[in-house]
Amino acid sequence: MKIRRRFSIRRKSGLTRSLKLLFLASILFLLLMMFASSCAALDSFDLLLSGETAGDSDTEEGDSPEILADDIQPTPTIQLSRDLIVWMPPQFAPGDGSLDREMMGEQIQAFIDSHSQTAVDVRVKSETGDSSLINSLVLTAAAAPDALPTAILLPGSDLEKAVQNGLVRALDARELDGDWYPIAVDIAKLDSVLYGLPAAVDAVVMVKKAGSVDAGYVPMEYAVGLADSFAFPAGSANTLIPFILYQSGGGSFQDESGEITLDEEILLDAFSRIDFFGRNRLFTEDLVNLNSEGDAWSEFASGNYESIFTWASRPLTDRESYSLLHFPGLGEEPYTYGKGWVWCLVEQDDLNEDLGLAFIDHMTEKEFMNAWTLESHYLPARSSSLTGMDQFSQEKIREILNSAVEIPLEDILKTLKGDIINNMQDLLLDEKSPQKALEDVTSGLTGENE
Repeated sequence: MKIRRRFSIRRKSGLTRSLKLLFLASILFLLLMMFASSCAALDSFDLLLSGETAGDSDTEEGDSPEILADDIQPTPTIQLSRDLIVWMPPQFAPGDGSLDREMMGEQIQAFIDSHSQTAVDVRVKSETGDSSLINSLVLTAAAAPDALPTAILLPGSDLEKAVQNGLVRALDARELDGDWYPIAVDIAKLDSVLYGLPAAVDAVVMVKKAGSVDAGYVPMEYAVGLADSFAFPAGSANTLIPFILYQSGGGSFQDESGEITLDEEILLDAFSRIDFFGRNRLFTEDLVNLNSEGDAWSEFASGNYESIFTWASRPLTDRESYSLLHFPGLGEEPYTYGKGWVWCLVEQDDLNEDLGLAFIDHMTEKEFMNAWTLESHYLPARSSSLTGMDQFSQEKIREILNSAVEIPLEDILKTLKGDIINNMQDLLLDEKSPQKALEDVTSGLTGENE
């Protein structure tokens, strides 16, 4: 049995050795028969192995030492193992270098130990790019379905595409109890149908260096005193900050009929806050040159900004050096975006559903997740996983997770994304007013040209 990258533990049966012995014995028997035939004329020749003469056999009359063809039974086919192929992103896959990845490997090994004839083969695949988990799943299903995995640890953002392509199986027999955070449950479902078991969660937060005073949630209107500068990747085509601001004030991207819509008053409020922070140098023009989360974090870690809006998983890699705070939204209550990863069963004709379910159940056991979460740099999917943290951290993380909602589906955002980000950048560069930015976004939505 093996787990690729760390383990190579495939228990070997004694069948191979037995076949070798049987083969050698057969060769010896044939040689003996040939030798005996050549000496048949010698009545006094002692029988090989028995030491008896030809006429002194102990065989009674009526008995036959012959082995009849009808008595030979075919060798049964023995099923040595059941292969369970698992696809995982690299940050979760078993490997050396971090305790959480070692624990993941140990949990997989524990599954192997409890299923003695099962071989687990872990394949590591990126979350992004042409060879990403979801792209590999789509291509493999079309070109080589026999190579599909049994289970996959899938980013929640890819679940919609996987379901639309019929690549993952609904877990109709499963229900998630109250120990799971609402954001974790939402990530694992699509149209109220459960398609996976949550493994980990992340959320957008505000981060400062350790030792900073945490005054609890502070709306953006009063956030001027939280820090003298804030970093975020304003130059990224995927930045989420303006969208979180808009929705934190109660804005929606869809009406009741599912049509794309915008609340102009709330969007103007979001643009006005961004403009205010820009004019007061809390948001600098240099933010438009930060094209990725990594760029923004590097600038913050170097001391060029006092605070940063980023995913919680970044500061949690060094828990002693940073403090997590609520994202300062437009509303009176905390609000932020969350994402996560879910264990799914891959849809295929010969899926061993019982074995697959046993595996993903095993990988989301409460005891394992409680211990793993403390060593990982992700937020817990289960509320019980907060056990072991200090009381202050428990309260803060609980509040953040309870305020987190799923990122809107890409099909919804793609209509508005470019216009909203471009106009936010114009505000940071002081190239237009909040009102003009609103007009440009709404005209783009309605198809009007000014």
